[in-house]
Amino acid sequence: MKTHYMVVINDVDGTLVDSFPMGFECCRTVARDNGWPMNDAVTEIIFANWGSPTRLIVEKCWPGADYRPLQKALNDASRLSPPPPLFPGAYETVRFLKRRVVQHVFTGQYRVSAMPILVRHGILDCFGRVITKSDVKKTKPDPEGLEKLIVPYEKILGYDRDAFLLVGDNVYADGESAKAAGIDFLAVAESINVSRGFFLARGVPDAMIIDRYSDLPGFLGFS
Repeated sequence: MKTHYMVVINDVDGTLVDSFPMGFECCRTVARDNGWPMNDAVTEIIFANWGSPTRLIVEKCWPGADYRPLQKALNDASRLSPPPPLFPGAYETVRFLKRRVVQHVFTGQYRVSAMPILVRHGILDCFGRVITKSDVKKTKPDPEGLEKLIVPYEKILGYDRDAFLLVGDNVYADGESAKAAGIDFLAVAESINVSRGFFLARGVPDAMIIDRYSDLPGFLGFS
């Protein structure tokens, strides 16, 4: 049976694309170049907070440090290097869902780094709108970006908020923004830095966790 979700809003990093290995290497390089410590404790913080705003990651790992060198490294890696790969089956999944639900993107990346990833992987046309950090005054977990996507459907089509689903990999950035907007959050436990147990330990119900992004059609009730 098909679920009640009519609009699926996707995160990018750790959800559609396997960006953690590239991002972690950027963290290692920037830490080395700036003399910041890179030890087991810092590594654990990065693992647990990947997908959160860069400023927050730097604040937690290296209090008092300037987040901008890491942000620049991440932006450059997304624009100038081959993009991080899509997770297996992600391309086929968004193509399959394109004809069945409305899909959008809500990412904490800046537009200059997010758009090349979607373009290079040939999936930009699957999404109606792409809301990035460049398009809002307050980034995740503030719901401003979600409101930009949700409100037109409420005003024009009369959709209730239970028609919307945010798919992401970060309980803080994605889960809290979904909660603030009053919509459901579906956690994807595919990136190497997360697991089903990771999400369960942080209060995500088992029924709202999928192991792979390619499991999304089944969750939505499509065979």
